[in-house]
Amino acid sequence: MKLSSVFVVTVYWEYRSKGGLTRRWQRRVRWWLRLLIVAAALVGTVWSTERVTGAYEETRVFRDAPACPGGATSRPDDLCVGRESAVVESRDRSESCTVNSGGGQTCSTSYSVTLRRPEPGRTLEIGVGRDLYQKSREGDRAELRVWQGSLVGMSLRGDSSTYPPPAQRLMMLLTGVALLCVGIGLWALFSGSADPESWAAPAGWLWLVLTLPWLIDGVLLGASPLRWAVTGLLVAIGTVWTLIGLGREFRESRLASVLRRG
Repeated sequence: MKLSSVFVVTVYWEYRSKGGLTRRWQRRVRWWLRLLIVAAALVGTVWSTERVTGAYEETRVFRDAPACPGGATSRPDDLCVGRESAVVESRDRSESCTVNSGGGQTCSTSYSVTLRRPEPGRTLEIGVGRDLYQKSREGDRAELRVWQGSLVGMSLRGDSSTYPPPAQRLMMLLTGVALLCVGIGLWALFSGSADPESWAAPAGWLWLVLTLPWLIDGVLLGASPLRWAVTGLLVAIGTVWTLIGLGREFRESRLASVLRRG
């Protein structure tokens, strides 16, 4: 096994030193395949953007919705926020660990409570913070806020928590899909390179795909100062990362060579 590994590494470096591997990786994706990728990315962008708009409108309806008359619960077709009383049935604490590059472990603990809702046999598990987990007890009564059957708020032991409605979560997911499609389309249109050394800009854009939806959600629907600071910092990192990658791509492009000669 060790001899075969040494052989593979030796062949790799020999092939790279002669330029074969470098030339193979620097080839661009074929033009017709790039056109297909651009077309697919365009369709994906239009599809996801249309649904982002719909999810945003649904979220706005929830934000403006009144309380249901008489404190009744909210059914799937109701345009009001209802209330329910639930009972803490159990508490749960779980720990997950990952091994880092140095061989050590990094562990995180998550907490949740299981609530028994008014309907017979219907329960709901909710993630909570450490403080609320420690304060809560089995048999405690929780007051729930419900929007069209989905939990959007909870009061337990004097602590209040809010949760985004399904439409808001869908809006953030589809925003990420739209950004991903835009990035793929731009890569296929202007680059199409399969060289791993040119993946800095796509990696930075992927970072933005994961972080920018949170910032857009805050811009459209509001956010706390802490969330503004964290998401703004993460988006700034992704933006700088992407720009550095694009700058490197431009310096190695044919256009930059022509400009340097001129």
